[in-house]
Amino acid sequence: MEIPKFNETFIPILEILKNGKVYKTRELIEEVKAKFYSGLSDEQLRQKTKSGELLIDNRIAWGKSYLKKGRLCFFS
Repeated sequence: MEIPKFNETFIPILEILKNGKVYKTRELIEEVKAKFYSGLSDEQLRQKTKSGELLIDNRIAWGKSYLKKGRLCFFS
């Protein structure tokens, strides 16, 4: 399994949100990782961006951001 591109996180994010529960960003990222990306290796999960953020967290956060911009979902 490869680390997903940000656009590949759209469906997993929407799947988590379809239950209607309101999530804080950190909670959403953890839920998405647990349900959809648990097959990633420890090495992949530890990869960081140039700024030091976990790459998988960054990709999910960007996915969330684009869904919000497209008004496909709303976040507090």
